[in-house]
Amino acid sequence: MKITYTSILSAICSSILLLVFLSVYIWKKQENYSLYEVKLLIFCTVLTGVRLFFPIDICGISHTIGIKILYPELCRFMRGKIGFLSHFSVLFLISLLGSFLILVQKSLSYISFIKLIKEIRPIEYIRVKKYKKVKKIPILKVDSIEDPFIVGIKNPYIIIPNIDEETKKIVLLHEVGHYIKRDLFLKCFFEILCLLYWWNPLVYIVRYYFSNILEIRNDLIVCNELSEIEKIHYVEILLKMSRTKALKRRGTLSFFNGSFLKIRISSILNEEQKKQVNIKLFFFLIAIILSGTIVIEPVADLKLHAPYFEEDDIVKKNNFFVKTENGYELYMNGTYIGTLDEIPNELKNINIRRK
Repeated sequence: MKITYTSILSAICSSILLLVFLSVYIWKKQENYSLYEVKLLIFCTVLTGVRLFFPIDICGISHTIGIKILYPELCRFMRGKIGFLSHFSVLFLISLLGSFLILVQKSLSYISFIKLIKEIRPIEYIRVKKYKKVKKIPILKVDSIEDPFIVGIKNPYIIIPNIDEETKKIVLLHEVGHYIKRDLFLKCFFEILCLLYWWNPLVYIVRYYFSNILEIRNDLIVCNELSEIEKIHYVEILLKMSRTKALKRRGTLSFFNGSFLKIRISSILNEEQKKQVNIKLFFFLIAIILSGTIVIEPVADLKLHAPYFEEDDIVKKNNFFVKTENGYELYMNGTYIGTLDEIPNELKNINIRRK
């Protein structure tokens, strides 16, 4: 098990393709979701995130795929030097610096927010049983917010706007569902991903869609315990809060919020389809698993470059091939050049070593 720049690039490249698929799939699906489909979609999204978290080459399991187009040039650029550091090291340090600055900014904002809500007196407490433990969660009322939400993983708070008692019962039922299903952990997971890959816009897009998918799952699980009349009442509360939000903004719902609300309501009311799953997601799950076993390696077409090698360069001691299961890795002046399936005649004089 090892981390190399090629394993990191492989994880980034494969994850970009996976994130694109997820974004397009959710964006194009303007219809109701089944509970099974939502659960599988959440599982696939989390697995994709895990692939980005652990860009490792697992020895004995990983399979190397050689690419001759563009990728060798990219790897050659990454090996280039700026002073004593490679381009890859410089970009990696810039990425770490950006992550650190964003972490500091978010941490300060979160600490300030927690201090602020601790000064608010709870209007009441709700007792929630989770894994044989009872948690006492304070409920805070803040008139300036538009949407209710739950915050805090270890010591959660439920924060609600100015709503009537009937609406509050449904809201608390929904927010407690987020706590019981550990949605806060999943959201925190994607916040960390955005922190590490702040330069990748696809991560932010998937985080937005993932948050919406969690809302749909929570709707379906909560409504699963309700009667038909209670489900209709649940939907009426969603519509009521959406209209209230639109009036506060002195306008109508945006396309994305309006479309998402329509999908939520359709998913709740179409109970007969709750076991249906799109077959594309199963193929996507297989692709995610396979992506974790693939490492992309650059393959140089040395037959094109061989005429430009001087004889003295070829026979130098620090030029050699390394025989591997996937072919012959060429090193010149101690630098990895590429992998060949066979050694061309022009390079037969270079020594061959074994790992």
